[in-house]
Amino acid sequence: MAPKLLRDLGGIYLIYNKITGEKYVGSAIVGNRLVKEAVDQHGLENFVFMQLKSVDADPLSGETDKHFLLDLENYFLELFKPEYNIATLSQNTYGYHHTEETKQKMRDNYSNERREQIGSLNRGKNLSDETREKVRQAALRRGPMSEEHKQKSISNERPLLITDISDTSFSKAIFMSNILVAANHIGCDDKTIRRALKANGVVKKQWLVKDYLHC
Repeated sequence: MAPKLLRDLGGIYLIYNKITGEKYVGSAIVGNRLVKEAVDQHGLENFVFMQLKSVDADPLSGETDKHFLLDLENYFLELFKPEYNIATLSQNTYGYHHTEETKQKMRDNYSNERREQIGSLNRGKNLSDETREKVRQAALRRGPMSEEHKQKSISNERPLLITDISDTSFSKAIFMSNILVAANHIGCDDKTIRRALKANGVVKKQWLVKDYLHC
């Protein structure tokens, strides 16, 4: 999909460098110095332009819901950790209350189909024998994942809201994409966060945490 066409579409897009595997995520093509330099170096033919999620404009106002766009953009920024993005979040979400409709859209957004689209970008790349052997050895050392480890990995991917312990209404809450990000922000381990989620949500007597998608 060409950049000129993407510019006219409401939604979130991804630019993927087929040579280096580096990515850029955005909600509008307004220019990015790192992407431009990469295109100059590798050639436009080595980049894929993909729309991750389209967002229709309101039929009455003709405008796109900016809050929802920012939510989606932040979601994909945290999901892909794109190397060409200087900022990790498009804007902060302090004090912003998300509707249940928005939460459900974010739950549904990263579907199996979307995973397949992103995964297919790497297919067909020629890996050296040395690289293949390193991958094989790493897989052998890793061994099969236990059921406990699988459940822990799934649990760690839960997005959260965190706030000061005095902010019981979560009106000034900060969005965290997963448990590990929240633990790093607070300065504790992931087990502490999970215990708090199962109890009263209090962490280190200073913070409140709660599940973002089920609050």
